[in-house]
Amino acid sequence: MKWFEKVVGKEKIIHLFDGDLDLNNVFLDTVLCYDYKLDLVLYVYDLPTNFPEKWQKSSFNAIKINLEFFNLDEIHFYSKGIHKVKGQLELLFLENKVEFNFINQNDVMLSGSSDLVRIAEIGPVKIDT
Repeated sequence: MKWFEKVVGKEKIIHLFDGDLDLNNVFLDTVLCYDYKLDLVLYVYDLPTNFPEKWQKSSFNAIKINLEFFNLDEIHFYSKGIHKVKGQLELLFLENKVEFNFINQNDVMLSGSSDLVRIAEIGPVKIDT
């Protein structure tokens, strides 16, 4: 199963990228946790082969994706600095929960579980390296 198949807003991935977008090489930019909700802003560097034609009008080297996790059951941070790091995001869908792990080269840095995850925003961006 692909990571987005049980995500609210999965149609965006299917429509924009023909169902081809991985979260294996991402930059975790923002972590915002409040009111049993977690927002993660990621920059995806492994660009899919298919993307919207209108995106070709501007240069971009990453895709910004904002994932919202609702009704958090638990969240664990395992690092002093949890944002502005490269890694990968894993989502595991259980019967009525979604577990998530953000992993960098050192190990799991962020993990937890929630009732659901939603794609709040997705679009092309130009990142200065």
